[in-house]
Amino acid sequence: MKTIDIHNSKKRIEYAKLTIQKRFSEDNSKTACRFLDRLRLDNKSHGRVANYAECIRRILEIKDDKKIQEWSKEDIEQIHKTIADSDYANSVKKDTLLALKRLSLCGSLEIIKF
Repeated sequence: MKTIDIHNSKKRIEYAKLTIQKRFSEDNSKTACRFLDRLRLDNKSHGRVANYAECIRRILEIKDDKKIQEWSKEDIEQIHKTIADSDYANSVKKDTLLALKRLSLCGSLEIIKF
């Protein structure tokens, strides 16, 4: 059964990937795109992957001066603090912090509890 994508999630994912590749460092954009591709392989819905893509964009706007794989615990805590202090709605903060946790794990960092 074919589903109708009324929210254009597939296009939102591709647009978000292009935006990430244009705006952020090559290493971080490759890591982010691999992470998004991995989510689809893990059977996450297109809508969920599109949401993660937007969260990753917000995260990389805060910290793109270092490779994701090289982020320290202090770097991640600083990103967390910036997100927590932002004017985003609580639901957006929650989604972005979850994406930060999963992205940091994708970058082979230790598990950090929030």
